[in-house]
Amino acid sequence: MVFSVAAPRLKGVEMPVAALTTRLLASSLLFGPFGLAMGTGVGLLADGLRRSVIKGREDKKNRIV
Repeated sequence: MVFSVAAPRLKGVEMPVAALTTRLLASSLLFGPFGLAMGTGVGLLADGLRRSVIKGREDKKNRIV
């Protein structure tokens, strides 16, 4: 978040520290919860995919032909 918010906008234009601090604080309210939601969602999807693959392998082993 810090890298995307504090990145320079235009070459040679300095951003005041107060404006940068305000931008960081305002963005942290959005980046924090949404970053957590995205991280949790991706983690849950990966775990579900991993479990379905493992279960599929176990089902193939236990199948009687």
